[in-house]
Amino acid sequence: MPGVLITANVFQNGLAKREASQYLEQLTMLSALPLESYPLYMSALDYNLAFSIPEYYSLGQTQRYVEVCQQMQERLSIIHIDEIVREQAQTFPNLNYFDAVRLSCALDPCSNVGMIVTWEPYQFVRNQEEMFDIRRQQFFDYQYPTECLDSGDYFERNVRVYSVEGFIRHEVTRDRLMAGEGVPHYFCLGDLEVHSLNQINADLPESTVTVTIVHSTEAEICTGQQRITSSTPVKTLYQAIDACIEQFVSLPPRSLNYYWVPGKLGGPESEAEVVIRVECDGNPYEATASNPSIIRAFGDAYVQAINQILNARSSS
Repeated sequence: MPGVLITANVFQNGLAKREASQYLEQLTMLSALPLESYPLYMSALDYNLAFSIPEYYSLGQTQRYVEVCQQMQERLSIIHIDEIVREQAQTFPNLNYFDAVRLSCALDPCSNVGMIVTWEPYQFVRNQEEMFDIRRQQFFDYQYPTECLDSGDYFERNVRVYSVEGFIRHEVTRDRLMAGEGVPHYFCLGDLEVHSLNQINADLPESTVTVTIVHSTEAEICTGQQRITSSTPVKTLYQAIDACIEQFVSLPPRSLNYYWVPGKLGGPESEAEVVIRVECDGNPYEATASNPSIIRAFGDAYVQAINQILNARSSS
């Protein structure tokens, strides 16, 4: 079975106070994967970033976080960074050094790695098609010509790059399906069009959006579309998303408690991060997303929160 290369940010995000419960829940799911089906790997560089540095500086580790990390450390095989890995990392000029090393470790012909799991899969994309795959299904296939050490011939080495949520959805859901368990619904925001923002008359603000939602289970992938006009862009967007998702599944009563945009400096091309909190059945669900468009980031985060709610209800 191809192995899974885990990046440091999968663990580092568990140190954050915001959304810590979500990150730890996903870490727990990763640690519970059957070892015979999912051999786990980590580069020596990431191992230090994920474990040695936080431990040395006592970076806000809760007891549960420490326990989950210990379980993962017992399962991890370390890929040491030798001269071959460093040389190949230089062939990926579009990546920062850390991601170049990770990709080099995964593409090494001697490694058993077939997947990379990271909180930032879009860092590895090379074109719009791969970015679309990330947004639609939360993974893409990174294909790279690799030389066979025995024959000297070249072949296409394929490594699937997953987001953490995408890996859990595709791989864990597949195992649940094979075990005869229920398969949760999963949604992601496809196309988003903002048609009008009428702020000329302050008494009659109006916005119209059209959203496309991609709905998938292990058995099928399909889309739905909805156009809504309402008073504000945010209200319009989440109402359109709700209406679109309810074409496929009945949503439980819930409320959007708040959303906020953490302040940071950046240039005109920098991405905005949006954090939202939705309450359902007395439980809070937090999600975050980043995009150059704040409206798009809000939509992505809101759909993530809906997925959390549906998965929580399907597991109970």
